[in-house]
Amino acid sequence: MHKRIWFLAAAALALLAVVGSASAMTGGPKTASSYGKVMPFAQSWNATPKTPAGRMAKSTINVAQEQDLGAGCGWNINNAACTLAWAVWVGWNPILRGPYTVAYVNGGYKYEYDLVTNVTVNSKYIRYTIRKGAKWNWGGKLSPVTWQDFVYTVQLLNNPGNHVSSNVGVNQIASAKHSGDTVTFYWKTSASQEALGGGPKSKGCTGSNACGPFADYKDLLGSIYPMAATKDETFNKTMFKDCICGSNGKFVTDGPFYMSNYTRGQGTTLKKNPAGWYGKSPALVTVNFKIITQIDSEIEAIKGGEVDVADPQPTPAVAPLAKDKSINYVVAPGNYLEHIDLQMGNTGPNTPGAPLLKHSWFRQALMLGIDRQGDINASLPGVAKGLSPDNSLLYTSGTSGPFKKWNYSPSDAIAKMKANGCTGGPSTASNSNTKVWTCGGHKAEIQFMYASDNPRRVNSEAIVQANEMAIGIKVDPNGVPTSTLFGNSGAPAGNYNMTEFAWGGSVDPGGFISIWGTGGGENWLNYSNKSVDADFQDSLSQLNNAKRAADFAAADKTMANDVPAIPLYALPSVLTYKKLVTGVSEDPAAGFTWDMENWGWK
Repeated sequence: MHKRIWFLAAAALALLAVVGSASAMTGGPKTASSYGKVMPFAQSWNATPKTPAGRMAKSTINVAQEQDLGAGCGWNINNAACTLAWAVWVGWNPILRGPYTVAYVNGGYKYEYDLVTNVTVNSKYIRYTIRKGAKWNWGGKLSPVTWQDFVYTVQLLNNPGNHVSSNVGVNQIASAKHSGDTVTFYWKTSASQEALGGGPKSKGCTGSNACGPFADYKDLLGSIYPMAATKDETFNKTMFKDCICGSNGKFVTDGPFYMSNYTRGQGTTLKKNPAGWYGKSPALVTVNFKIITQIDSEIEAIKGGEVDVADPQPTPAVAPLAKDKSINYVVAPGNYLEHIDLQMGNTGPNTPGAPLLKHSWFRQALMLGIDRQGDINASLPGVAKGLSPDNSLLYTSGTSGPFKKWNYSPSDAIAKMKANGCTGGPSTASNSNTKVWTCGGHKAEIQFMYASDNPRRVNSEAIVQANEMAIGIKVDPNGVPTSTLFGNSGAPAGNYNMTEFAWGGSVDPGGFISIWGTGGGENWLNYSNKSVDADFQDSLSQLNNAKRAADFAAADKTMANDVPAIPLYALPSVLTYKKLVTGVSEDPAAGFTWDMENWGWK
């Protein structure tokens, strides 16, 4: 889950000046027809100085990117199968802007206007005033960001043929009007006719046909799509498939940077937007994101000076960087929920069925059998002192949440198995146990798919496997690369029994509705509960903060009885960067590239 791309320009220049500036920046002359095309990564990487001093002289910074895009995925993160955080951090934060940005200041989050200068919201409509000077640069062709781009974005997200990760809130929009630099979206009512693809005429305003104002309106729209550049693309297949570019393959941006180079499996290069934008002019000319998937190689890359910034997964291997005097080591409270998904629907062809997972008592037993604090202590030693298990599926700081009742208790797990007619298992928990329960003719055996290239999750799987075997539940490991886990035929397709990963990015718990709500675009585990849906439904238009909080508390309590997933902990954010680099700051919600225009060298 990401905050629907909230992440995620000045006076226009003459086209000749723009092209000339860009040619100098990208290392050679361009013809009129080739200028703006997104080129292979090797071209820019080979031209990059190999030493920090050389990069400083060229206003260039190298960043270690530990995760590529998912198999079969492009850069369109609103596509339900393509919601990887690194796609946001590399591609959307510095390139495509939205109405709001979320700043992380003094340990708290603050919504700030970005692409707009004013937002008015009430029970009838939400009105945006688009920032004067906001403009698209499409391969050197400049045009203003207009109301049409906003309406086009809503239409994309509400189109039933588009496989969107979430259109929660957007589907409450019925129609739009514009006047100059303002665009007004009117909320659906029981009598409204929807003109923007939000569904048929409202019938009772229930379920997926919500009406009224969207309470989490600051998260309503993420980054705005460029209509002119992408209107000829298909959302599911070709839009931003190989680059953040238009239908002609030329870059498009309304932010401080544009994508100049990209090659799957190698990396991405961003260049300073030569046309300028409405925000601070970047000090950097070039930022390279070099894909380094092995944590040991990533650590050596920043220690040895191959890269200047790294935002590694929190694993024991990164802890020694805190003692390196040439590196700034920053740990921030996490805004990503590390958890174990439990599949309740059909699985793919390569995953065995696990009918016992359909029973809440079995899922409760699974959670009772996992020593979550032990998992944290073993998987994250020295990384985040004092980290405790999370006990909520809606709040990443829910240590006292309703899931606490399933804290590690092997004896209670065994008692629950016996109480539900299971036979053949152990009478007491033991690390040497070999007995496995059989329940209703089904063996208590499930497959755990995990990221084999993520040491922390490899370690976690081994702990879960041992914990569960001790109480008579057999867990079969299935390690796959991260790109496979999050590819079209992996977790997004529900092709697992259980798997561990993190949802995150949303400051508001409403961001979880598309994950735990029936039929949600990111509900990969096929969870459904009418009571939870009803609470979510009320929260959507509930402008009374206290009542809205009560809705989420009730939904969380119901989910704690169902255990559709097992919350583990709020994944800490670890950011490392060379001490000669300035302006870099962590934002656990938006990602460390949230203000990349501030990056530079001392």
